[in-house]
Amino acid sequence: MKKVLLFILVFSFIYSCKYSETGYSFSREYDNGTYLTSRSVAKYISGKPDTAIVIRDVYAILQEEIMYSDNAKDSILIYGHCWSTLPEPRVTDSMATRFFNGDDFPISFVDTLMIGSKFTSVLGNLAPETQYYARSFVICGKFVNGEPVYTDTAFNPVIYPFATDEPKDVWEIRAEFDGGEMRGAMSFTHDDKLYMGMGHNEFGISNDIYEYDPQTDLWTLVTTYPNSATKVSNAVAFVIKNVKVGYGVYHDYAYIGTGFSVEGTDTVMNREFWRWDFADEWVRLDYGSEFGGFPLQNAVAFSIDGLGYVMLGTGGNGVALNEVWKLDPEDIDETHVLGTWTKINHFLPGSRTKAVAFVIDGSAFISGGVDDNGIYKKDLYMFRQTVDGNGAWARKKDFPGTARIDAVAFSLESMGYIGTGWDGDSLRTDFWRYNPYVNEWDQRAYFGGLARSEAFGVGVKYGDNDYRGYVGTGRGLTNADFYSDFWHYRP
Repeated sequence: MKKVLLFILVFSFIYSCKYSETGYSFSREYDNGTYLTSRSVAKYISGKPDTAIVIRDVYAILQEEIMYSDNAKDSILIYGHCWSTLPEPRVTDSMATRFFNGDDFPISFVDTLMIGSKFTSVLGNLAPETQYYARSFVICGKFVNGEPVYTDTAFNPVIYPFATDEPKDVWEIRAEFDGGEMRGAMSFTHDDKLYMGMGHNEFGISNDIYEYDPQTDLWTLVTTYPNSATKVSNAVAFVIKNVKVGYGVYHDYAYIGTGFSVEGTDTVMNREFWRWDFADEWVRLDYGSEFGGFPLQNAVAFSIDGLGYVMLGTGGNGVALNEVWKLDPEDIDETHVLGTWTKINHFLPGSRTKAVAFVIDGSAFISGGVDDNGIYKKDLYMFRQTVDGNGAWARKKDFPGTARIDAVAFSLESMGYIGTGWDGDSLRTDFWRYNPYVNEWDQRAYFGGLARSEAFGVGVKYGDNDYRGYVGTGRGLTNADFYSDFWHYRP
């Protein structure tokens, strides 16, 4: 059993398992959340009831706050939540474990969980419409000759009962996109609204950007991309919140750039990047803050913890790229007045274009696309920021659908979704959900519209404890088949 736990500690940030052995895996258990050392020192008191952040049909997200911890002798090595359909869950039932240092490959333990620290766990693979019981726990011990020795398990004395919802898993038609039939559009979200535009159709490319309000189901033309050369399609976008723009002054910005333009009969790649303030101010990233990579299209982009990332895509010579670029908007000086782009660790498996990405809890997940040899991909890689600033990659469980390009991806409530796209033989409507806490995929309802590629997809908060995915526009089998329909998905 210790070998199993050592594997969990060394190779997983968040991991769920179900023990089949009888009996407990640790030397002492304390149902009241408190245990004493040999010197009668209280080691852990959870005290507060767990709270539910999300409860759905097949998963739930619970949160616990540490009220007291004293590690004069041992240390908290593992912590998390356990759950069962029985009223007193144990770690020998299903459990979600987590490590305080938050590294993918922890090499040591952390001395203590600070008072007031909050942590969340995703309880996965639940059954719909079922009563469950859950509670937080800590597992303590110490390292001996480099290996963890577990001594005690303490449970929250307050058990949290909850019932999963009935399944929804449905697609519903919404207001048609006001910009008409379009493919290759960029999209992003801000303050629970969706923004989309800059795609193209059989009549050309549009630089218009529209805002969609999920509450009113209305589209509004809000701005036009001011690219200096011409109109741009297949660009990328990301949002960074609370960018410091002056002493005590912070602002949210959308960053939009790359893509291609059509000049006569030529397709020209673009490397311009612009910053938009969600009102009417556009500023080009210039004066030392230009995008550092090649002109490109069909890249992927996202933001994590105040930093923006652009990676992969097709360069001006038509070759897929493996470069990864990071924008720090607050790294400014007299030569970089609007932020600094830095080339960091390249995409681990190599060159890729027309891939998709989604972000969950500070980690980005990249899948799909096609490499320089024309091979369609379905592998999944996780990207995380690192202390040295260069980022790190780890392979996760492959996307279970067919390998494909030009799909859509978004995240909802700490789950990732991928669907639609072109797999080399046919357009797709299948949709799949990824749970990063158990590294597993499950198939969801097929997309409600016609099969397509080059659509856009985002996840938006609709209301309290209510998040929905949105997918629309795109193209069919021929260059003349364009769509303007728009759907939302209720998980």
